[in-house]
Amino acid sequence: LIVVLSSIVALFAVATAGLFLVYAPLFAGHKYDFSGYVCSPFEASPSEARARGCEFDNFTMQWYPKERYERRETMELHDRFMAMGWPRSLDKAQQHIIEDLERAPMKIYITSKEHIWHCGYSLLQVHLWFTMGFDPPTTYGHTEHCVNTMLDLIERYPPPDLNEV
Repeated sequence: LIVVLSSIVALFAVATAGLFLVYAPLFAGHKYDFSGYVCSPFEASPSEARARGCEFDNFTMQWYPKERYERRETMELHDRFMAMGWPRSLDKAQQHIIEDLERAPMKIYITSKEHIWHCGYSLLQVHLWFTMGFDPPTTYGHTEHCVNTMLDLIERYPPPDLNEV
């Protein structure tokens, strides 16, 4: 089941990346910012970030502009992915579980499963934000990383019908 779901997410990821490559030139003179702008610098204190008008997404572990993050569509997507519960820790043995992600350092330990789900979430988030007229919440490099992560997973664990017509 995970392989099938991963295959579906990967195909969506490839389609999203393909659309991005096709349509990116159209956005060249447009208002979209593809620089990977972050609402608040990494490891900023929560009070500093909120003073800048940012809210923390505890699935991507990024600070986003409040007006984008608090949209119903964004929150529904976030809640679907967070509902699984994800253990985050300061050490690989997961002896030091992180309770307050907003104050956590950038280098933390997550499961490989969460990494893959993070990629699916990020790709959906990019597409969702485009449909709402917002800048993408991440860089093209991150999208490329996520697509490659999912494609690699499919290659390592191909579904039985992968090469069927």
